[in-house]
Amino acid sequence: MINLLIGIVASAFASWFFSRWYYRQSSVETPEWANKVPAWAIPLIQKLPDAPVSIERLIDLYHDAIQAGGIQPHPSGFIKCPECGAGADKFVAWQVAAPELGSLFHGYKCSECNCELTADED
Repeated sequence: MINLLIGIVASAFASWFFSRWYYRQSSVETPEWANKVPAWAIPLIQKLPDAPVSIERLIDLYHDAIQAGGIQPHPSGFIKCPECGAGADKFVAWQVAAPELGSLFHGYKCSECNCELTADED
């Protein structure tokens, strides 16, 4: 019986020790993705609360950054490619005429990953 009690206490201590060690390591080391945050995003991140944010609040922060001149969105409305993360300077316009349909299709795509960002028909 005493061996069982000693085993439980030793297991609990070992579990606590490794959990505490992991927690301290994770709070000290900066994740790799955090080193790649663009400069324009830092003021936005600093304004975010610790709790989850509503979509409306994110939209308000986005518009505030545009009005302050921190973000220059592309005419497509995108700041970066949603697929590969390339900047708006990598976006190219495209258009295709379809005379048999009497239509002109146009939009923007990313020159890095060829992702189609927008497509409209005239």
